[in-house]
Amino acid sequence: MQLQKPSILHWFGTDEFGRDLFSRVFNGMRTSLMYSLIIEAIALIIGLIIGLLSGYMGGKVDGFLNYIMNVFQAFPTTIAAIALIAVLGTGDTTLIIALSVMGWVAYARIVRSETLIFKERDFVLGARASGGSSAYILGKHIFPNVLLPILPLATLMIGHGIMAIASLSFLGFGVQPPNAEIGLMLKDSAMFINRAPWLLVGPGIVLAMVVALINALGDAIRDKMDPQKQMIEI
Repeated sequence: MQLQKPSILHWFGTDEFGRDLFSRVFNGMRTSLMYSLIIEAIALIIGLIIGLLSGYMGGKVDGFLNYIMNVFQAFPTTIAAIALIAVLGTGDTTLIIALSVMGWVAYARIVRSETLIFKERDFVLGARASGGSSAYILGKHIFPNVLLPILPLATLMIGHGIMAIASLSFLGFGVQPPNAEIGLMLKDSAMFINRAPWLLVGPGIVLAMVVALINALGDAIRDKMDPQKQMIEI
């Protein structure tokens, strides 16, 4: 039955089509989490590559890559993502590309600053003096050390990605019907806010709880990690 109130059979009630909202909310959260993990993995890879090259190469390469970072950082993520989606068209793949393209700068900044520090360490200078190639030094000595400081950020950004996906879907630029997604559910339920307010409550609570838990996990990882103590001198 359509728009049933929460009950033992339907914990979050039913939507305007009579579908169980509880199962749809968790299917939607699974979609958001999966997309967020993909987005952050792509952004992390891009940020690692650009940050390592910028910090290690220095000079004109560093200046050029810093300029690129500044250009991307000048645009608000959501607005820039909407612009890209408007150009490329709506769709799940476009959503992932848009948020990945706009999300790598934070990783690149941290990796660059850490690379600038580690490339002057004795174990890196020794490897360079021994004739080690740049690729060998970056992969063997610098990469393992710069990876640790960005793990807390990567965890926190998963929650940020979920919120960004929900926001874009709510605005009509993200996941499209009939797929289940939290932001899309909130958008569809807005017209029934007077008749069936529980359509907003269930998805909203789950979204807030998941993001809060991910942020708490990121904070715990950040507090546990001390980059200086965890330095890997290989």
